[in-house]
Amino acid sequence: MKSLILGLAIVASGSAFAMDPAAQFVESTLNSGIQLISQQKSADQTQQICSLVTSSFDNMAISQAWLGTYQTSNDMNGVINFMNLTPSILATKIMSLAGRGLPAITVSQTATDLTNGNFSVDVTVAAGNQTLMGQVMVETDADGNFLITDATASGMSAVSLLGADIQKQLDAAAAVNPDTAVSDVVTAIQADPNFVMCP
Repeated sequence: MKSLILGLAIVASGSAFAMDPAAQFVESTLNSGIQLISQQKSADQTQQICSLVTSSFDNMAISQAWLGTYQTSNDMNGVINFMNLTPSILATKIMSLAGRGLPAITVSQTATDLTNGNFSVDVTVAAGNQTLMGQVMVETDADGNFLITDATASGMSAVSLLGADIQKQLDAAAAVNPDTAVSDVVTAIQADPNFVMCP
């Protein structure tokens, strides 16, 4: 469940009355997400999820975190392609939640100011007999818009959890050919039959 917390970070409902702006952004994004993944699968649904991920997440920061030291690899074409692929990877994770039975999610009306334009918003996820307390991390970009950077639960970062899997793939590819490791992982990710390719 924790490995999907970033996907769950766009699945929620609630009232936006008198909410902190950062919390209102999170709840609005979550509402949009839950509405989309509750629909029947279609090209239009995929396009809208891709649009939501592209506009609401800091895809550059997430891709850099996932790449780690590989972002300075000699395989620069692979690095660029991977960064461009990040919204698609996130969209694929979100689409995997469709049809599973959506959890009940409550978003706090307040946000914690982490300084320098960064905030955290408390989110409660209830699924079956399990209740998970977490936070959605939000930053303010240069234009004053909010972007989701991560989601945490029990002190664990969703970006780091997903990144650990990607790092394993990168390390395995680098053991075969370090000069094309990132490109090889990009190819493998795209070859997944369930992969969602965002435009």
